[in-house]
Amino acid sequence: MKNWKKILHPVRFEIIQALAGGKYLTASQLAEYLPKTPHATLYRHIKYLYQAGMLVIQEENQKRGTVERVYSLAPNTESISPEHFEKLSKEEHLELFTQFISNTILDYGNYLEQGNINLVEDGISFRQANMYLSDQEFLEMIKELKNVYQKYQQLEPDNDRIKRKFTTIIIPEKGNDANDGD
Repeated sequence: MKNWKKILHPVRFEIIQALAGGKYLTASQLAEYLPKTPHATLYRHIKYLYQAGMLVIQEENQKRGTVERVYSLAPNTESISPEHFEKLSKEEHLELFTQFISNTILDYGNYLEQGNINLVEDGISFRQANMYLSDQEFLEMIKELKNVYQKYQQLEPDNDRIKRKFTTIIIPEKGNDANDGD
């Protein structure tokens, strides 16, 4: 649990997201993923995640009299194991979820504070859909979504690409009233 509390800070979460999918990035490259984060703040959070054992140094390169480090995620940092997830108390689950939602609200608030926004052109979307799926259908859907996410998560930032955050929350309704159709 302790490591998951550490990454839920918005900047740390962004660093983890940038390195997701097996990427190896330098601090300078990470700065391209977090262009609004001051460099001193970015370096402080990289150091924090490294000292917490959540980042590893893959290589060190000499560059103009200094050492440039290439970082990646430590094993099992990208997602919480099902075993660990099941061991969390209800209070810990609610705390994680609350922090996650708070970060999402912060992101949306930051978007709204920007000048010259156009919600339609920018593709702003939030919606909820009910789906009735068997366990097998659900697993197939998750696998398909994971493949789509992985395909596009590999794209690097450049002048033609706008960073777009996708947030997925899946909450099953279990019990007798789940199939009422209300």
